[in-house]
Amino acid sequence: MNLIKKIVVNVANYFENENHSFFQALWTFFFAVTLRNFIELFSDLTPQTPFIYLHYYTSYLALALTFTLIFYWCTKMPIIKITKLILSLFIIVILAPIIDLVISCGKGFDMSYFMPGTHTNMLERYFTFFGSLEPSAFTIGMRIEIAIILLLSFFYFLIKTNKLIRSLFFTILLYTAIFLFGSLPFFIKPALAVFGLKFWPVDHILSYTYVLIVLILGSAVFYIAQTSLFRQLVKDIRPYRNLHYQFMILLGIIIALNNHSYILAGKKLFMFIFLPLSLFFGIMYSLITNNVADIDIDRISNSDRPLVTKAVDPVFYEKLKYPFLILSLLFSLFAGFKALFMIVLFTGNYYLYTMAPLRLKRIPFFSKLIISVNSLVMSMTGYYLITGTFKGFPGILIFYFLVIFTFPINFIDLKDYEGDKANNIMTIPVLIGLNRAKFFIGLSFFINYIATYFILKNTYILILLGLTGALQFYLINRENYKEKYVFQTYLISLFAAIVYISIFNIQF
Repeated sequence: MNLIKKIVVNVANYFENENHSFFQALWTFFFAVTLRNFIELFSDLTPQTPFIYLHYYTSYLALALTFTLIFYWCTKMPIIKITKLILSLFIIVILAPIIDLVISCGKGFDMSYFMPGTHTNMLERYFTFFGSLEPSAFTIGMRIEIAIILLLSFFYFLIKTNKLIRSLFFTILLYTAIFLFGSLPFFIKPALAVFGLKFWPVDHILSYTYVLIVLILGSAVFYIAQTSLFRQLVKDIRPYRNLHYQFMILLGIIIALNNHSYILAGKKLFMFIFLPLSLFFGIMYSLITNNVADIDIDRISNSDRPLVTKAVDPVFYEKLKYPFLILSLLFSLFAGFKALFMIVLFTGNYYLYTMAPLRLKRIPFFSKLIISVNSLVMSMTGYYLITGTFKGFPGILIFYFLVIFTFPINFIDLKDYEGDKANNIMTIPVLIGLNRAKFFIGLSFFINYIATYFILKNTYILILLGLTGALQFYLINRENYKEKYVFQTYLISLFAAIVYISIFNIQF
């Protein structure tokens, strides 16, 4: 007993306090899992495919994040130390296939989840450490490996807290988490059945599920590790701009569904989750680059931005754009190669709009054409999700975005007037004056709403469109201008138009 405690203390102190970085621990985790996957080739009987490896890596990462959170809740140790410890010690996962190979004299056993229709008596299995040994389930090697992990974890908890009951509770919680991961198909299959979908292909469904689990758990770990920064990022999320582009995806989906037949499948369901997530992270990447590039403007016009208030470390903050970009590209890749291309196009357009040397936001009219193009890009991407092609996308919408929509979108420059003027950014308000710009943009908004009649094709709705356009004209030209009211009115009317197109099956 004392020997085990001594080993646990020495190992924990080494990985928690040694000067190896988080990224070294992350690489150690990755290569340890790779080694496990290699050994498993000789032990497990499952055919190897690209998706099964995505499944393996994401499942282990989800498990590592779960362990990290449980260890943190139990010990209240700094979470970065716990994360490094957990990631580094994942080398222990090579034990299971090695033990199986030794016991089976080199033949190996079939490692498997508990599967609906194959495995029963789940409550009994939970209380009997996974139940009796079977040809395809938790193998003897997996059980020995898990037993070692639980034993070492218990002693770690006991050493850090000096509380027996607390240590037992969190050890049982750890076992419960492992058991639930092993029983995941029992949760996914009925969830898909609600939508009339089959739990197939299994590796695709499990991989996509784990990707979402990793995102949720990773966000929780990031929040604990960088609470202040996390809150600043949420505060600066620009929900109205984000909603605009999310609605563009929805518009493209609705247009496609109105004009094409579509059969939803299990793995396709995740595409409708991954694309909005990819867009969200792409926008976060663009926001960070914009904040860095516009800090002089924001000091005058947006004094609450995180870089201006010095609420974040500017060097670390700027580096955050890379993980956001990587997440955006990964999620778009899960939605398909063309979706990846469109997200690259979207983020690239914003880069050209914001960053030197081009910094197209300095050019009147043309700069907002970039935003119109990006709106069109997201609508076409939503259309692609349903049809698998861009062919047949309505030409009237292309004209609407590139011509009609470009002028009213200049309202986003009104609140930045003083900052843009001081930094020689030639927006419409700077070029012709604030009051004239308000009148021009307000009139453009009114025309924009009237032009929507040719999309909705209903004479009775023309009066409502005119009234909404007039309201926008007033909101833009009122003495106490507030951008949020213009955005709110626009987003409500946009969502109403999408619902109208869906309900009345408007054809293009």
